[in-house]
Amino acid sequence: MTEPEQLEGTEGGRQGEAGITRRTFLQGGLAVAGSMAVAPSFLRSRPGFRLPLAAPGKAQPTPTTLSSYKPFNPHIPAGPPTGLPKRVATNFPSGSAYFQQFADNVRLAVQSRGYHFTATTYGSDVAQNVNAINELVNSGIGAVILQVQDEQGQAPTVQKLIDQGIYVIYSVAGPCDTQVIADQYQCGYVQGVNAAKWITQHMGGQAQVCVFNASQISPFFIPRAQGRIDGVKKAGKGVQIVANEPIKLLTPEEGQQLAASVLQAHPGVNCWLGDDDTVIGVVAALEQAGKKATDNIFVSGFNGQANALAAVKARGLFREDVGFPNGVYEYACGALCCDWIEGKSVPEIIDLGIFVVTPQNVNAYTRDNNSPATAYKTAIGKYVTYYGNTSFQHPKYIPHAVTTGAH
Repeated sequence: MTEPEQLEGTEGGRQGEAGITRRTFLQGGLAVAGSMAVAPSFLRSRPGFRLPLAAPGKAQPTPTTLSSYKPFNPHIPAGPPTGLPKRVATNFPSGSAYFQQFADNVRLAVQSRGYHFTATTYGSDVAQNVNAINELVNSGIGAVILQVQDEQGQAPTVQKLIDQGIYVIYSVAGPCDTQVIADQYQCGYVQGVNAAKWITQHMGGQAQVCVFNASQISPFFIPRAQGRIDGVKKAGKGVQIVANEPIKLLTPEEGQQLAASVLQAHPGVNCWLGDDDTVIGVVAALEQAGKKATDNIFVSGFNGQANALAAVKARGLFREDVGFPNGVYEYACGALCCDWIEGKSVPEIIDLGIFVVTPQNVNAYTRDNNSPATAYKTAIGKYVTYYGNTSFQHPKYIPHAVTTGAH
């Protein structure tokens, strides 16, 4: 885990005041689940630390269906400076190129505003993840961007961050101030339908398919796997789903091991559908088994991360990718963290668009993806859609995963 940087001073706070925050410091300290409480007196002893300004009320829960949210209003006046530390953190799984890219783009946005950035990573142990979050809080942060690992296991700690006024962006789960969402079924369905087109055009409608699912990471990813299955079956009765493999880590190493095991049981598998890092591992296993790009095999990933796009561009076994506007939305997350700390109103929902990337359009797709600071200025409505409004001074929070209501 990357150690948090030394805490720097912040502006706009009132030091040592009673009633110091609109979301109380929990009986006089940062009493985060699973860690030792850190008293305000200790925090005040840190050079330059300022406690947040008081603000009215406690955050109220908001709906968990997208249709309940109005479009984001960017014209709501900013409140006073929050006094939160000008430090933003990410807390992502280790070993995944997708999350490394995410952290890098958040860093770019945060540092462009003169803020400090800290990245922490974790393995598959929820307790270690909670400890990492606690260490961030104890060192002083104003905002954190999290990836769901175990929603129920993480929820008590994350809720206390929200109650303390620390801004929480959470992918596909709650509780959080802002949630990053996508229609998970549609994500998988688009991937499956494009596989079905390949099967029809190149395999005569006959395919043995391995689908990977992330249900063990979060149950909210189950619709993505079902969408893959429903989509690929559009190729007709010649499609057989011979394996539906759960993943835990979302790493190439895990994907390679699972693919090798599937090949032993089903050597005729010729269609593989999963997330990018998993599928990077699948390609390694296929190449180890002597498979070549000229073989009639279809491999498709999901996420749109850099290593997957490079594989698509190389025209190897990794035929195409389905992804989000990663660079743009990741940069946006970092920018919104800074906005919150400055007292501005931010969206409650970041709804992501879905893009199919092939060797023919990969360069166009990566152009904005690789220049997020520039693309961010015109990204809203083109790559992402914002819904709802919340702020430090007028807080609301989302208790659970927001569903699109489509499936």
